[in-house]
Amino acid sequence: RHVGTPCPLLCVIETRRKAYFGQMYDSKGKVLTAPRVMGHNELRDVIEVHNPMLCGNGVPRLVSSLLEHSLNLQQVADSNRPKPVDIATIGESIISKTKDVRKTLSPLYLREPQVRLAGDDETQI
Repeated sequence: RHVGTPCPLLCVIETRRKAYFGQMYDSKGKVLTAPRVMGHNELRDVIEVHNPMLCGNGVPRLVSSLLEHSLNLQQVADSNRPKPVDIATIGESIISKTKDVRKTLSPLYLREPQVRLAGDDETQI
């Protein structure tokens, strides 16, 4: 959606740990960075340099942790609870552009799992 002055968009997803999942896009939706696990300090640095618009369910926790810093924090309204129609619109756009949903609608894992099934590694117990 149009948010006024064009600026990058930083999506911040909650991990329920100290870190966040983050990825940045330009104002037209073009990917600027690969998705990755980002810590508080790294996100603060990205915000200071790029002054992005923030969106995602990790924004409330991030913003509360950055209150002591004098940052211009811009947020997409209600982005921590996206509307189903917006998600469907994004999905429809992806499908119409790619025609192959297997790659775009598959899980993306940004870190190693903390639990492994027996037989997943070389050591057998």
